[in-house]
Parts: sequence; structure tokens; C-alpha cells
Amino acid sequence: MKIKVCGITNTADAHACERNGADALGFVFYNKSKRYIAPENAAEICKALSAFTTTVGVFVHTPVNEVNRIMKQAKLHVAQIIAGDLTPYHEQCEYPFYHCVRIDDDFNFACITIDNGRNILLDTYSKSAYGGTGTKFNWSKIPMQIRHAVILAGGIGEGDLKTIKQTINPYGVDVSSSLEISPGVKDLVKIEQFFKTVNAIR
Repeated sequence: MKIKVCGITNTADAHACERNGADALGFVFYNKSKRYIAPENAAEICKALSAFTTTVGVFVHTPVNEVNRIMKQAKLHVAQIIAGDLTPYHEQCEYPFYHCVRIDDDFNFACITIDNGRNILLDTYSKSAYGGTGTKFNWSKIPMQIRHAVILAGGIGEGDLKTIKQTINPYGVDVSSSLEISPGVKDLVKIEQFFKTVNAIR
């Protein structure tokens, strides 16, 4: 089970996550987010990371040419996309990407298809924010046939990991607010405890 820590805004937090076992780090390029980071600042952080840490750009309804520009400037590996129509990304995105789908109580999972081994991130729907809300959706509703490809997000804390591993066993888990002191600032103690549990169940 892979672990992505999202909302990275500084090198110290990036190193703490990397040192404790994070597989991927996420950088938010949605300028209305409390965890927004400028591409040039993300680039400086990425220069200081291990070659084996995957870096992810998070985009919300961003034109594909802008995604390509920012990904190149920040020197990132993978894009995480929220968009109504993925066709332009399939046709023009110059980087590997996966889709983020926001789940509410009435969500119809029949609309999700997994193609060519591509992952999909499932997060909790919120009217006020795109991710980082710290709230869960009903994970048990995720169809068995897609769980192997799912990156699970939405209010996941250290205490949820064992249950997630045993009942969902997703491809990965995405965490942000549960490891923070404040939006965009990580808590070293929480990071260490979280990954202590992660590494015990992997």
C-alpha cells in the first residue's frame, strides 16, 4: 500500500515525510487552496528530494497546456487531475496522470472505469474545498473490482490504516490534513507515528 503525503509547502516537511517512508509527495497548484505552492518553490523542494520519491502536481480544472507548463517548471513526475472532461489530458498531457473523483452519499460508482492500469483517487466531496477537508466518505461502497487501482483519500488518520488495509487494501492512501499543525505545515510527531503504523502493516 503506497503512501502519498499531500499539501507539501516546505523542504523540512518534505524531508520528514521522505525519511519516514512516504512514497510520493503532493504539491497543490490550485491557488484558492490553503496549501497552494508556487511552481518555482515546488521546484526548489524537488531538487532536494531523493531520486526515488515520486512528486505529484495537484490540479483543479486547469487547462492541459498549463498543467504541462507547471509540471515542467516544477520538475514533477505525475499529475493529479480534477476535471469534468479528461479528453484533453488523454490527448495532450505530456506527463503520466490520474483522475481525482470526489465522492458524496449519492455517488454512482458505475461511472468509474479503470483503463490501462491507470490509478484513480477517491476523495470526499465538499462544497467548500477540493480536498484537505479531513472528512471521510463511506469506503465500504467502493466496488471490489476497482479497489486494487484506488488511491484512497479523505480524512485518513493513523488509526484508520489497519482497517483500510484489511477491508479495502487500496493501491495507495493519500493524507494531508491529518498530519498537519495547520494547513500546509506538517507535524513531525504525527508523521512519525503515522509511518510507524504504515510500516508495521505493509
